[in-house]
Amino acid sequence: MSWYYLFVVFAPAAFTLWFVYMKDKWEPEPKLQILKIFLIGIVSIPPTFLIEYLLQKKVFGIDLAL
Repeated sequence: MSWYYLFVVFAPAAFTLWFVYMKDKWEPEPKLQILKIFLIGIVSIPPTFLIEYLLQKKVFGIDLAL
């Protein structure tokens, strides 16, 4: 996999994360807590995709053109 694709995938999320953190001047959350939540969000994507795929194919009978 090319590094370009990883950059394209993570750059908008990282920019949004940075932008929101910089705007919160009065009570910023701890950086470690924000990083944990960001990583949990990344880890939650594959199981969500798998569940959605199985529900569409097995339960609703929708065939995706993958």
